[in-house]
Amino acid sequence: MPEKQFFKQEYGDFVKKTEIFHEYFPDGEIYQSEAKEIPAEAMEFFEKESLQLILPEEYKPRNFENFFVIKHKNGDKTYAAEQTKTYHNGDTERLSYFLDARNSKSIGHGELRWSLSNKSGFFKDKPFVGFTETEKEYQRQGLAERRLYMLNAFSKMTYGFALYSSDVVDSRAINLWEKLVNEGKAKKFKSGEYDRYVFL
Repeated sequence: MPEKQFFKQEYGDFVKKTEIFHEYFPDGEIYQSEAKEIPAEAMEFFEKESLQLILPEEYKPRNFENFFVIKHKNGDKTYAAEQTKTYHNGDTERLSYFLDARNSKSIGHGELRWSLSNKSGFFKDKPFVGFTETEKEYQRQGLAERRLYMLNAFSKMTYGFALYSSDVVDSRAINLWEKLVNEGKAKKFKSGEYDRYVFL
């Protein structure tokens, strides 16, 4: 499906979509961008993730359906790319990659996953964090929390559902999600033998 047609079908009235995004992430402004607006470092990150979990012969450069830029009030920018990927097991997901930049330097990144084929309880109607990481020298500045809020806003805008955690999270991620629970911004629930979290 051509990029523009895909965008029109998936996003409809993008002005209304941006209003949803801003409702959940008021400190950021999102707009659709062209590939030429994406810096080389961000594109390299997107391409590296595009290569993951597929056969090398299945890799196609610039295999992305949409690009976005999110401007933060402090001057940071987040570059985002979307792609649809089918894995070896036949499952198909929509993946959204995010790279945070400050003064044109990467300060962190993340991934939002949305299953298009797996209807099990873990995946159905549950967009979730694939990964999130802040570069070491920029940690303890609230960027991980900002990234979760941003991914939640993108999830609400795109899919109409709040952001979930995965079921495998490290201690720092658990502490952050527990902070959101204590603040009344998220809730914890059991997913099999694991704890998961979701924004309220």
